[in-house]
Amino acid sequence: MKKQSIKLVGINVKMHKFMRKKIDFLIVIYISFLILGVISCGDDCGPFPDRFKVNSLEWNVYEINYSEENGTDIELSEINQNSTVFNQYSIKITPQKESYYSLRNKSKSFNLINSAYACSPPLPKTNDRIETIEIYSNIDFNPGYLKNNNIINLFNIIVLDIEKYIYYKKFDLKDYLLTKPTVPTEMILTLKEPPLSNSVFEFTIKFHQNGKDNDYFEFITNPIEIRVE
Repeated sequence: MKKQSIKLVGINVKMHKFMRKKIDFLIVIYISFLILGVISCGDDCGPFPDRFKVNSLEWNVYEINYSEENGTDIELSEINQNSTVFNQYSIKITPQKESYYSLRNKSKSFNLINSAYACSPPLPKTNDRIETIEIYSNIDFNPGYLKNNNIINLFNIIVLDIEKYIYYKKFDLKDYLLTKPTVPTEMILTLKEPPLSNSVFEFTIKFHQNGKDNDYFEFITNPIEIRVE
């Protein structure tokens, strides 16, 4: 009986050593996979740029169909024969952005597990804010909105701002600018009122922002006939 006990103890010791080696082996394999994950992701594992700045504006003039009745329904199309009805005229403005690192994200902190699994870049945010937008017409629009006067009150703005979960929502342009918004993903300017008569209009857009590198952009829309109806 004594010899049998000693033999069992010997077997348990061997099993313990075997399990210990197996656990050590699994730990080594796990760490190896993590390191391979970091190497395979390379620079894509971060750090990622967490801010963007607006360097320019792209714009175009479109015919717009917009409805908020059953959710937001928006359709932009080319203007045929350079002529459209006033309530279908629109100016689409798309800020051109450049991503960069904020000071707090400039230095990379190395975390093995996070680096191995966090290979998806976050959505960069911006500190650039719209100060104001000025709009001028090449000719008198109607008796209330004359040539060389800022006719901002004549326009609404439809905003796409992915960062703030705003999806093509319409605002009064002047009211929207009073909120000093950060520069959104996309802006569409639309007319509230018809012109005095069917005429060819060009609009000068002056865009003022409190930007990291740029504070001012300006462009003139191509001539389009805007009809009363």
